[in-house]
Amino acid sequence: MKKSELKQIIKRTLDELLSHNIEESNTGYKLPQSKGGKYQVKYAKSKKDKIQVTGFNDEDSARKFLADKKKNGFNGIISLNGKPIKELDEEKDRDYKEEYANYHSKPEQKKNRAKRNNARQRMEREGRVKKGDGKDVDHKKPLRSGGGNSDSNLRVQSKSTNRANNGS
Repeated sequence: MKKSELKQIIKRTLDELLSHNIEESNTGYKLPQSKGGKYQVKYAKSKKDKIQVTGFNDEDSARKFLADKKKNGFNGIISLNGKPIKELDEEKDRDYKEEYANYHSKPEQKKNRAKRNNARQRMEREGRVKKGDGKDVDHKKPLRSGGGNSDSNLRVQSKSTNRANNGS
């Protein structure tokens, strides 16, 4: 067998494999049958479930596939050459002016901010916290729930603890 004939057979076989590997689905994205592809969608029902991987050649198909999976109760990520890429929702920048106009400029929020600042200053004067020490002054009963700045309602916590408990 000649080298050129061998190359043609390999090329035909490869083309045949690729044509069987990717098929057009009724949802509008290409659904490959293997894990190959430039973009990979990794998804599972829960953290304990087996992670399933599906490969795609373009980002749009991967995003459509992941959106479809999320509708069915799955969670997942899209990775490009093994590195996760950000979702569209995460890429949006915050509009700080709008946020201030709609929330932070309200008289009630200004009063709450002043109370939080006052509580921090009192703790600094008492020597319980310092600037840059990684600590937050926590209100045991939050200001939004009617809590105040009394000593019995204030405590010093690490930033990570306080912010993890924010909202409880």
